[in-house]
Amino acid sequence: MVKFWFDNFLVKKLGYAMTNADLVRGVARRFDIPIMIVGPNVFPDRVGIFPDHIDEIAARCPKKRGFIVTDKFCVRYIKKIIDCFEKRHNFIFEIYDKILPECPTENIIECGKAMSQFEPDVIFAVGGGSVIDGAKLSWIFYEKPDFNVFEEFDVFTTLNLRKKAFLIAIPTTSGTGSETTAAAIFKVDLGEGKHMKAPIASPELKPDYALLDPTLTYDMPPKLTAGTGLDALAHAIFGIVGPGSNDFSDALGLQAIKMIFKYLPRAFRNGKDREARLKMITAASLAGICFDRGGSTGINHSMGHQLGAMFKIHHGIAVGLFITYGLQFYYPLTTKYLDICEALNIRDDISNEQSLKNLCDKVNQLLKELDLPTDLKGLGISRTDFEEKLTELAENTLNDPTSFTSPVPLDLETYKLLYSYAFDGKDVPLDLILQ
Repeated sequence: MVKFWFDNFLVKKLGYAMTNADLVRGVARRFDIPIMIVGPNVFPDRVGIFPDHIDEIAARCPKKRGFIVTDKFCVRYIKKIIDCFEKRHNFIFEIYDKILPECPTENIIECGKAMSQFEPDVIFAVGGGSVIDGAKLSWIFYEKPDFNVFEEFDVFTTLNLRKKAFLIAIPTTSGTGSETTAAAIFKVDLGEGKHMKAPIASPELKPDYALLDPTLTYDMPPKLTAGTGLDALAHAIFGIVGPGSNDFSDALGLQAIKMIFKYLPRAFRNGKDREARLKMITAASLAGICFDRGGSTGINHSMGHQLGAMFKIHHGIAVGLFITYGLQFYYPLTTKYLDICEALNIRDDISNEQSLKNLCDKVNQLLKELDLPTDLKGLGISRTDFEEKLTELAENTLNDPTSFTSPVPLDLETYKLLYSYAFDGKDVPLDLILQ
């Protein structure tokens, strides 16, 4: 089997060390985000009185060659982008609309080759998280055709991107936050029909621009609206609870959490609710910045990644279901969840444990409003299937790179216990992490 960057023993050990709270908080941190344009008229096809972001982008493109990365669903949104840049600045475009869910490695390589043949000076990623992540990784192959990012990348790698092109992310969902983050997720083929999800993270992968047009999210069906919104909620909560949280990221995360609890049910019930869609696409980006610059997704995402890959569960629904179990597991390590309770007006004045329960109850109530279960068996996974695959599931989670960012390392048996609690919908003992 091909060895990937995250198989490196040193990487695994450094991951735990770097998420130690004292170490992370003792390091000066950079806080940069893409240039963000938000609103329902992000792609004006007429020249205004003053130069705008379209003129600014065009000025950075001497060849005026744009490469659009998208998928078969989101290709419907391309016309308004092309019309805007063609009419105003005579851009030439090439469209790659073959990005697959979860970005298999061969899909990324193919896209990178198409990019290299066209030689753009700007790349537009138009779609959900898979599309934006696929564009990021394909961009590496375009800029560095002799560098196999899946095998050669490590946490010390300098990619030296932007020699040929820069990246613009245009999300059509409200959840992954990939338009603001330095990470990209892809699917690894383990052979024998088995797969796992894995990330690559580098500050250079953060898009130069994030163009947030809420009208592009109107066509999301309710289930996708729910899943992507829960993904954003998980980013914000664990960005705050994580060991690297700071005042900047906390402020964005708390605002995102309040917006998601208020507007996600509305967007779920009515996809054409203009205010709810605008608030949700904004909240998703705020949450993305929060977890990118603040915390650690830890077990919430490592378990969600591998459950989703094995049982074909939408990523956002999987990580959303694990929010409460992650909060309960990390309870002895932090009191940052109290900041969230305070923001939501659910903090108990006497008992921290009751405050945590109030927060978990609120998350579970949101799941119910979105017609989703609070346990794994409610996702349609049979007990027989679950028990047969539990050890493999726990092993994959143990090797998931996001598990290396957990504040404490977990062993195989602990992951099996956590999955078992989640399967039956049982609360995680608040002292489990201390045992």
